[in-house]
Amino acid sequence: MSHRSQVIRAAWITARDLVGGLLVGIALGGALNEVAKSLPVPMRRGISALAAVSVLAFAGGLWGRHMARLAGAANARRAAWTAGLAFGPSTVLVGLSLAALEPVLVPRGAGVGLAIHVVYTMLFAPATLVVAAAGGFALGLGIRGLRLGASLAARAGLSAALAFLVVDVLMDTLGWRVGGPDAGRRATMLVVTALGATGAALAAGTTIGHRLLRGGSEASSSPAAT
Repeated sequence: MSHRSQVIRAAWITARDLVGGLLVGIALGGALNEVAKSLPVPMRRGISALAAVSVLAFAGGLWGRHMARLAGAANARRAAWTAGLAFGPSTVLVGLSLAALEPVLVPRGAGVGLAIHVVYTMLFAPATLVVAAAGGFALGLGIRGLRLGASLAARAGLSAALAFLVVDVLMDTLGWRVGGPDAGRRATMLVVTALGATGAALAAGTTIGHRLLRGGSEASSSPAAT
């Protein structure tokens, strides 16, 4: 398999494992929240969050294992653990932070002339950077150590945030503006976020794959996991 084919496969693996896990986690958390309506709100939300963390951690672990194996790393098990432990909690924490910040910042933004779609971008692009950087760092840490982790964090975070911005602007240009006319009826925010997350995952997977596979032997030279 050529280097280019492997990089494309890394992008596909990242989008498949992480975006797929994100969608399943959100769906499961929402379903449990509906089923457990008779429980107190804090308990209901705690159950939903725990379920989402579990699904996302599992998805992150699969991603770490698959990426490590693609790169020929000997310690795929350790990469799976570090990636899973980072992706699940970081994604849920960022999601909870967005849910808490958005109702506060949207009216404040309106007070200083910032439209809803601008506030959305200001919140979700940095959030994408944080989640992608956390996943990249954990994967690099598991495969080789801190130096590779820092490199993957920077590459994944910046490329993911940029890809999210590109998708966001493109969707806005096509008439899918968050907070715009008919946004609620068309579920614009969900559509833009899902497409932005997919674009971010593909971009992060591409940059991570290129870094891991560069030279063909860097990752595989790491010690085996115990």
